[in-house]
Amino acid sequence: MVISDIMKLSYNIVSEYYKNNLEPFFQYTDDDVLWIGPANKQLLQSKEAIIKAWSKETPDLTFTMGNVTEYSVPLKSKCCCVILLFSIYTHYPDGMTQMHHQRIDLTWIERKIICENGETVTTPKMVKIHISNGCDLDDQDFIYATHSQDVNTNQAVIPPGKRILFKTKDGQICSYLSDSVLWIEKFNHGKNSIIHTAAEDVQSTKNTDYFMEKYPDIFLQPHKSYLVNPDHIKNICRFKLTLDNGTTLSIPEKKYTKFRAEYAKWTEEMYKR
Repeated sequence: MVISDIMKLSYNIVSEYYKNNLEPFFQYTDDDVLWIGPANKQLLQSKEAIIKAWSKETPDLTFTMGNVTEYSVPLKSKCCCVILLFSIYTHYPDGMTQMHHQRIDLTWIERKIICENGETVTTPKMVKIHISNGCDLDDQDFIYATHSQDVNTNQAVIPPGKRILFKTKDGQICSYLSDSVLWIEKFNHGKNSIIHTAAEDVQSTKNTDYFMEKYPDIFLQPHKSYLVNPDHIKNICRFKLTLDNGTTLSIPEKKYTKFRAEYAKWTEEMYKR
């Protein structure tokens, strides 16, 4: 069992699930699965029981996923655990939106399946699916989130745009909404990078060249040492730019005119979308 493949599969299943596409979820669910939901008494044992329960649901909810961080725990050569952490916005028909910090714990094993042609193949299956809702810790909290609560809002949530994928130095796989990334700077002599968001700074095993080559429509490069998300540029003045969080970044004199032109072109194309 290749853990990196299982992590990608887990992310794809969960992201499709929250697009109300349940086919991948059921395809990789084991017949003897244990499903533990986020609410009290939500426990289903067997794929048949899950399908029966889902058939009673009215598909009138839509969802928006925030940034996703993924962890893996190898258990045995044919078994592993994948954990996904993200915020999920549930949109109700009456216009209300409820946000949870969601955690999904998936336990995978390899199963031998007999195909219709009689051939036996090995495929990964989810044998345990545990969903829980977490709370942010208040400064007064250490272990238990006694001062926190879920957020409810009547305001519309902007649908997610593009995502950037990267791996952290700790082996996590992250899927961040591009809008949440402010800028990316070189780290470790250019071998790695630091992803700066409004909420946190994350070290990535990828360098800035990787992000520029893979996501040229998301980032601009005002300096050889960093990239910026033009969505977050507040202003540009002589040889520097300021982001909407107050961060100021220098622009080399030789590149200043070219970068201003690149930013103007990006702005023009943005208004055409």
